[in-house]
Amino acid sequence: MLPLTSGDFRGLKTLVKNFQISILVLLFLSVFCAACQVTDPSKIDNDKELFAQAENFRNHKRLDDAISFYKEITQSYPESPYVIESQLAIANAYFDLKKYFEAETHYLSFQSLHPNHEKNRFVQKQIGLSRYHRSPRAVTKDQTQTRRALESFTRLTNKWPSSEEAQEIKPFLEKTQRKLDLYEYKIARFYFRQREYGATLKRLEKLKEEAESLEVRTKAWFLLGKTHKKMKHYELAQKAFETVAYQDKYPKLKHKAEKHIKKLERKSKKP
Repeated sequence: MLPLTSGDFRGLKTLVKNFQISILVLLFLSVFCAACQVTDPSKIDNDKELFAQAENFRNHKRLDDAISFYKEITQSYPESPYVIESQLAIANAYFDLKKYFEAETHYLSFQSLHPNHEKNRFVQKQIGLSRYHRSPRAVTKDQTQTRRALESFTRLTNKWPSSEEAQEIKPFLEKTQRKLDLYEYKIARFYFRQREYGATLKRLEKLKEEAESLEVRTKAWFLLGKTHKKMKHYELAQKAFETVAYQDKYPKLKHKAEKHIKKLERKSKKP
């Protein structure tokens, strides 16, 4: 076998370079061809081709075009074997576009039309996530969507407790519960600042027992102590502060509670 010369190496280098350029050209042409596809679904007269086109658009992240083609299937070919898959694909596309109201609407429609479908665990999760993403970040704002998200997540965990979807939404479930707890705590604190202590107590009595977050429960107990103290319910105030003082996880609140306890003890010793 003859050894390769420097000229041979140059030839191989040129060949590899040309091959790489060819690959890039092919990739460009594939993207270009995808962009040049028919975008008017009414020009296609069969459901199979419509679905293939819709899937192609979805794979190329052209979700608005994909939605148009999926909708054409559901509207013009109601008996098509692609209808159910298209209905769910429309909801998924809206979700991926972050159009969460539209996504929720289509997921709910899918659930209503196909109550026993195997995908309903996934659909229930997506309904909850659509609502979760529409809820406000600030806990001081209306939390209607947060409550609705919590209802969806709770329904999922109750109906399919061992499912993969139930495990996936656990972090979102915890976040929605904490947000709602904080919302109730903020309202209680507002009433406290307004010196409406009866309304404050009403919120806190429930929150200190039912809040999922230990942090919120501890804050509720502390504010409960301050409220009772303002109302001159000193024994109840001391009991609330002692509950906080027993909790080591939040040292700042613990320290403040201990100071209140000492003041109350001094007050009780006065003749």
